[in-house]
Amino acid sequence: MTVCDQDKEEIGLNIFTDPLYQPFESRVTLSKQISAEPSGTGEYSFKATGSETVVTKKASWDTISLHGRTWRVILVNKV
Repeated sequence: MTVCDQDKEEIGLNIFTDPLYQPFESRVTLSKQISAEPSGTGEYSFKATGSETVVTKKASWDTISLHGRTWRVILVNKV
């Protein structure tokens, strides 16, 4: 689930099940990789922030523990 994003419409959505993400197979695939691996990098295609234009984005992530929970922190940049 997305808890923070520049596109407010994405907050609270489940990347694996929400229809917004289904046309973007590379985003869903990378999200599965992020779920399985504690850190890494990868690229995917998705809409540019605030736009309908599809761009390539690069994600870098790491794992932290906070208040007894494990969180993936992901930074995304347009390529």
